[in-house]
Amino acid sequence: MTALAHDVRVGRVFARACAAEWTRLWTVRATWWFLAAAAVTMVGIATIAGLEAASNPIRRRAGRRGRRRPSPVCRVSSRCSRSPSPR
Repeated sequence: MTALAHDVRVGRVFARACAAEWTRLWTVRATWWFLAAAAVTMVGIATIAGLEAASNPIRRRAGRRGRRRPSPVCRVSSRCSRSPSPR
């Protein structure tokens, strides 16, 4: 490395980079158009996802609620961890 590289401090480079980006943000018109387009796209996707989720609720059959399928071991074994259901 050259002696010039050691003289420049990281904080000063970061401050200059931030100043350059701040100037670019306020002077380039396309930046605001892209930010506005990104915001509109984000709201649109969220709206579509919300409407899709609201129109397709998860439906369960009343008879299957809360029951679990017994494991293969439970079906074969005489000692099942579940108590038999009354009929």
